[in-house]
Amino acid sequence: MGEGLNRGLWANSPERVAQVATPIVDAAFRGHPTLGPGLRESIYAVCLV
Repeated sequence: MGEGLNRGLWANSPERVAQVATPIVDAAFRGHPTLGPGLRESIYAVCLV
């Protein structure tokens, strides 16, 4: 059980996760000083798009 989850789209190596996540986190860090703390997560999500 669960063996199928290790194939295809679910076969994420730590390198691939870092490759995808790094630009997203970097963009969030760049935008946060402008937007400030305390906004709802949905507002930050719209600003990142």
